[in-house]
Amino acid sequence: MMDLDRFKQVNDTYGHAAGDQVLIGLTGRLRSKIRDVDVMGRYGGEEIVIILPETDIQGASLLAERLRSHVEKTPIDTDRGPIPITISLGVAEFKSSIPDLASLLDRADSAMYVAKQSGRNQVRLYTDE
Repeated sequence: MMDLDRFKQVNDTYGHAAGDQVLIGLTGRLRSKIRDVDVMGRYGGEEIVIILPETDIQGASLLAERLRSHVEKTPIDTDRGPIPITISLGVAEFKSSIPDLASLLDRADSAMYVAKQSGRNQVRLYTDE
């Protein structure tokens, strides 16, 4: 799960139309870095979920860091000019102890919250400890 850092500030500074262009540009960038079998969707507001079938937590963590770095390095082109953004990501792994998708998403969301509370623009993994 990922969230755009300080997205309200983007909307307040550049306007909602530019904010929409940022979301569209970001999703295009993310899609270009994931596999066809992976599933990406908007979870709410500026939160995006990517489900990575047959990928362990180490592989998901590596992808999350590549996505984070890629987004950070290149501003999103908009009608208001390029807008730099960063993302915070939370990674969780589906295990037999997780009863359903909602629980998996809750874990990823918890890890993402830790990333945001720890300074943003980073990846955090959900751990059972």
